[in-house]
Formats: sequence, C-alpha cells, structure tokens
Amino acid sequence: MQDARVVPHYLDNRYVGIKLVGVRPGSFFRAIGIRSGDVIMMVNGVALDSPNKALHFLDVFFEGQDTTVVVEIERRQQPKTLTYTIER
Repeated sequence: MQDARVVPHYLDNRYVGIKLVGVRPGSFFRAIGIRSGDVIMMVNGVALDSPNKALHFLDVFFEGQDTTVVVEIERRQQPKTLTYTIER
C-alpha cells in the first residue's frame, strides 16, 4: 500500500480504528473520498476496535462479497459516513 500509510488509532488507551496518513493525490483512497488524517472507525456496522478487525476491513473492502460498503470515519473529530457500491 503505497497510496497511504495506515496506523492504529487509540483513544483513552483503547484501539478505536485505523488512521490513514500521507494519502497521496490521485490515489485510490483520495478518489473514494478518504483524506489524510481520516480515522476509519466502522465498516458495515463492525467496529474496528482491534487490529484483526482492521485487517478484516481490508478483506471486506477489496475482496469481499458485499456490493455495498458503509464506512464510518472521523474527520477532524467529526463523524462522517461514506457509502460505496462495489461493482465486481
């Protein structure tokens, strides 16, 4: 993944999601509305509250069978929902 760097995000010493930093202009993430500093908190109703669930997010998004993916993010400490329809 050279389009962005993915790092764990903690709040009050709890793992609460993954933060994308260094999102490059023209990258896949930028094209789908993800900005540098966004924290992905939940995917399709599943909280990314552990590293394993964060890895599962990548499977769901890139290889999963779901055609609709709903991503809950935090951008500049404000919640935001991004919804995608995947055509496979």
